[in-house]
Amino acid sequence: MAFPHSYAKILAEGYDKNRPSAVSRSEMEDGMVKQLRTKARVLVKRNMTISVASLSDYQAFIAWYQNDVDYGALWFDFTDPEDSVVKFARIVLQLNSERPLVGLGQWRISAVIETWSNG
Repeated sequence: MAFPHSYAKILAEGYDKNRPSAVSRSEMEDGMVKQLRTKARVLVKRNMTISVASLSDYQAFIAWYQNDVDYGALWFDFTDPEDSVVKFARIVLQLNSERPLVGLGQWRISAVIETWSNG
């Protein structure tokens, strides 16, 4: 299954990434700090705002979230907006917020997804 890019658009507004460290640090007896790579890859978290243009698109997105990706428990194909490469992703914990813009027409959905780094 794949993220529904056809009607759910990722906005630049509110988009950012958090890449955890793949190294550990330890201070040696002489005061020197040693750094060593301990992970081959890390889970990169992306905060994002998803825009849908209608109530029916919003309902379709919620149905995709609940049924296709099991409330975020399952991995899905996600086309990275930065490089257009398809990556495996999952939603972290929950959708953070769901809010209409005007009446119940356009919707903005805030979420965090995570993808594996390339290693």
